[in-house]
Amino acid sequence: MSENIRVQNIQITPNYTLQQFKQDFTYSAQGIAASGEAQVLLLQPNEIKAFLKEPQDFAPPYTAYINFGFKNGQLSSFAIQQAVAC
Repeated sequence: MSENIRVQNIQITPNYTLQQFKQDFTYSAQGIAASGEAQVLLLQPNEIKAFLKEPQDFAPPYTAYINFGFKNGQLSSFAIQQAVAC
């Protein structure tokens, strides 16, 4: 990963760890899979209240998200996924 990647002013580097993820993305870390996969939804500020009321309406792939993969506590994969329109 040679790009400069920032999410909410958080720098994502090849040395990014699962522990950092849990600190930086507390809400998303609650849903991390046993496989080490986690998703962070990319919401506009005006969408946050609606998401908190009805999170099922913002499920991937219908909402853009970042997919993090961790192996042995280290970042092993990172992908930005675009939303699918219906």
